[in-house]
Amino acid sequence: MIDKTAHIGKNVKIGNNVTIGKYCIIEGDVEIGDDTTISHFCTIGTPAQTIPTDYVGKIKIGKRNTIREYVSINMPVKDMTSIGDDNFIMSSSNIGHDIKIGNNVVVCVGSQIGGHSTIGDYVKLGLNCCIHQYTKIGSYSMIGMGSQVRTTIPPFSIVENEKIGFDIIGLSKSSITDKKGAKKAYRDYNDDKANFCINNYTNEIKRIYEVYFK
Repeated sequence: MIDKTAHIGKNVKIGNNVTIGKYCIIEGDVEIGDDTTISHFCTIGTPAQTIPTDYVGKIKIGKRNTIREYVSINMPVKDMTSIGDDNFIMSSSNIGHDIKIGNNVVVCVGSQIGGHSTIGDYVKLGLNCCIHQYTKIGSYSMIGMGSQVRTTIPPFSIVENEKIGFDIIGLSKSSITDKKGAKKAYRDYNDDKANFCINNYTNEIKRIYEVYFK
């Protein structure tokens, strides 16, 4: 269902069973996957907030995403702004230009993600956190509410402002089967990044770090 007050540009491609709420503005080269819900007053496809700014590239939103009120998702300046599947983006969050968000990510109310950042699978961004541009956050990480993240965060981390540690509670609640391997990989990577070898771990853990190192 698309509300009659929504503005949908001529180049927007909308999948099956997509809901778009009141007064949304969606324009530019945008693709929205099946079963996605976009709540009222969202803007998707507006120019990147850079100088200069232009419509370059595209936005691709996957399937079964929930995007709540007043979320803004900007066009890229270089390549693509992409959001995977099964994500929950809460109200008043800003998804900047050229951002890559994986699958099963939770972006809490008021989160701000700077341009060219990458957010891995199953990441949780806490209330009003701020992710600096060109930052990478590894899968299964938790960013605490109000935190400012200015550095790359490895998988399985928990961040509280300047403190970074291993998210043992998050891991215990996750679908990861090799939990001992996840803990060992986290410790090994932080102890000796230069000699860290993903082939020393199970395929489950190896795949997570392969994505992280891309």
